[in-house]
Amino acid sequence: MGNSCSSTVHRSVESNVICEKKHVLRRGTPKSKEVRLIVSPWKPPYESPYMYSEEEDEEEAYGVSKPRYSWGPETLDREVEESKPRYSWGPETLDREVEEERSKIDGLCGSDLVAFYGLRRKDILNFLERSLSEKEKTCTRGIRRVERRPSRFGWTSGPDNLCMHIVTWNMNGKLACHELHKLLGGKGESFDFYVIGLQEVPNLDAGSVILDALGRNYSLIANSVMLSLQLFIFARNASKPFITEVRVDKVGLGGLGGVVRRQKGAVAITLIYKGCSFLFIACHLSAHENNVLERNVQYQRICQTIFNKPKTSSFRQSPNQLMDLSGCRMQADDDQDQSASLHSASLRQSDVVVWLGDLNYRIEGSRKSVSLLIRQNLQKLLRAKDQLSREAEKGEIFHGFCEGPLSFRPTYKYDIGTDDYDTSAKERVPSWTDRILYRVSTSATNIKVHVQDYDSIETVKASDHRPVKALLKINLCSSTQPRIP
Repeated sequence: MGNSCSSTVHRSVESNVICEKKHVLRRGTPKSKEVRLIVSPWKPPYESPYMYSEEEDEEEAYGVSKPRYSWGPETLDREVEESKPRYSWGPETLDREVEEERSKIDGLCGSDLVAFYGLRRKDILNFLERSLSEKEKTCTRGIRRVERRPSRFGWTSGPDNLCMHIVTWNMNGKLACHELHKLLGGKGESFDFYVIGLQEVPNLDAGSVILDALGRNYSLIANSVMLSLQLFIFARNASKPFITEVRVDKVGLGGLGGVVRRQKGAVAITLIYKGCSFLFIACHLSAHENNVLERNVQYQRICQTIFNKPKTSSFRQSPNQLMDLSGCRMQADDDQDQSASLHSASLRQSDVVVWLGDLNYRIEGSRKSVSLLIRQNLQKLLRAKDQLSREAEKGEIFHGFCEGPLSFRPTYKYDIGTDDYDTSAKERVPSWTDRILYRVSTSATNIKVHVQDYDSIETVKASDHRPVKALLKINLCSSTQPRIP
């Protein structure tokens, strides 16, 4: 029934050519029609530049060319598909764009024309990355991307500088005391503050383990613990006299923190250092890719209730001993933006806010396409599909916050003890779930924050998450006036 097509391929080793013969037979046709292709340099059959489709063979057998654009249902579907925006933001589009860009880049890099003019593959990739960076810089809303600025003079602290080492890590309930030491950096590095936020902590006194690793020159200034969600601040002993008004608070958002060590919510510490107010928030939000709205709601609830509950559970801590006190700053700040009314007084009035934790926002796309970009070290291109960045651009979360460059590999989800992403039946899409962001108040014009480093800690493999560290150097003006809580 219909057409029957047979094809033979002969390769001549001496001349390195290929000859293809096609015989098109049709019932009722008195004789077959033979088509001999032009001799060309040999290539594998699937790469041959002379490939006939069944439609072309049928047209040649009939001697009639079919209209290229008919108005049947198939054409309507094709035109509808072609009329869609080329750069939409759906996961399906990511798969198509990745394949298209990869083929374009590989094709350009392999052509003699590009090689003749001196273009290279990395030049094309750098152009794509610059285009994405320019889009982020010109965006009026969302997270402002801050490039790293390594210090030429090292981590020297002075009267107007505060060097801070910040780490967030989801421990996945694994008892890994030896891994906690790796969160503090290499030998020879020392900072004024170490801020450590942990999620899914097992039954472990993590604060004591970290303090032992830091040594006698450091002290635990404050800790805010809610079952498996924990936040610690350690300070150099020489910095303790400048720390005042230490308070802690927590906001529970459900989860099974006592049973399976997966408490959801936020823990917070606020303090004043040399007259500048700091607020540190570590959180663990809801999981799963589809729960974007739920994570947005949890973020808003934390902003509204932290240090702002009717009967606040916050209490002050002295750098030397804990003291049960109450109270929080409740004055309104009329100079804040429109979303300020949704935030607590402490969040609005703090000069510097540092927000860290397992925020659980995912990368939207298929596992195949996302893994392809990561393998080729093109994870920067995935920022456009990052749920956290996209929700911030919509104005839903983290208005006015800054973040270092997302140049490191996504930190979730790994097979424990390996560098391989999830190989289970679920095959979760790699994502930047673990983040560190900061915000400087618009009224604190005397404070400048420089991101010295923002990266994952690849040597820690005891969990399905990689830890993320941020090294901040904060320049303080000595004329800052002390604040009254």
